[in-house]
Amino acid sequence: MLSDLHVGSPFNHLDHLNESIDLTLKAKPDLILLAGDYVVHGVPGGQFVSPRESASHLARLSAPFGVYAVLGNHDWWHAGPGTLAAFQHVGIQVPEDASIPIKSGACFFWLAGISDFMEGAHDVPLARS
Repeated sequence: MLSDLHVGSPFNHLDHLNESIDLTLKAKPDLILLAGDYVVHGVPGGQFVSPRESASHLARLSAPFGVYAVLGNHDWWHAGPGTLAAFQHVGIQVPEDASIPIKSGACFFWLAGISDFMEGAHDVPLARS
């Protein structure tokens, strides 16, 4: 799970994101979850990096059971629909208040994505259905 990447915050630019991606791939995970807050803006010492640019780097992530993301409050504050579109454009699924069945052999489970509790609809019953 990668969370709160805040690409563009002080000392946290695309080169740091790429290092995190490399370390994640080196671990050979079965499933990769991206837990929101990919962007940052208006932070002293920071420099805005667009969701499209971050998503183009995150597109390198791959795992046998897939790569999934939800958006965080910072993503919604900047432009949630644009962040969502950027991830979907590179093939990262974003189950906002939705469930996705994951199956491999006898292993079966539902992966539920819940939208941000501060800014999203966060419909837990919908995500469970």
